[in-house]
Amino acid sequence: MNIDEEIQKLKPLRMYFINHLKFQLIIGQKRNLCYYFLILGIPYKIYQN
Repeated sequence: MNIDEEIQKLKPLRMYFINHLKFQLIIGQKRNLCYYFLILGIPYKIYQN
């Protein structure tokens, strides 16, 4: 198997995943936003109101 070919196959999947995360952020579901704030190290309670 060619490693470069495998990487090329994975790129669209990676872009899909990143776009999916952006879409979830735009929706602004509180449960999901909580995870993003935790990942980013931002206190969630500030943004709850």
